[in-house]
Amino acid sequence: MLKNFSATLILIFTLLSGGCAMATDLTMNWEWPADREPTDKLIISVEGINKHSSGWFGLKKSPSFVEAMPDPVDLTGKVLSGSDLLSQKSIVITLPKLELGEVSAGELLAVGVIGDKTCICVRKVTDKDEDLSEWKCSQD
Repeated sequence: MLKNFSATLILIFTLLSGGCAMATDLTMNWEWPADREPTDKLIISVEGINKHSSGWFGLKKSPSFVEAMPDPVDLTGKVLSGSDLLSQKSIVITLPKLELGEVSAGELLAVGVIGDKTCICVRKVTDKDEDLSEWKCSQD
């Protein structure tokens, strides 16, 4: 009986902590450009925009946390172009809602990236094959 109880507790904890959630291939966080230009540019198809979890009792919202940002949202999507390695991978980007503008599910978004996990600029695009070679974050 104790074995079954332990197994049940482990299962419940795993489910509550997101252990069985849908896998994401790539997770990115936001930083403001600060005169930097992206090293890579992706075009993603937006699948959803959800309010970012602020942790238990809203602790992650505290201004004393480095990660704290105004009105954060989690943008989920699929990479359509910009990187052969990432093509068709699922992506989640946590960023301030203000930076998204008027973007909704089903639309396309260009994303400027530095390194592996840092998004520094976004803008709406109309074509998955749009040429982003001349796009600079400072233009937005």
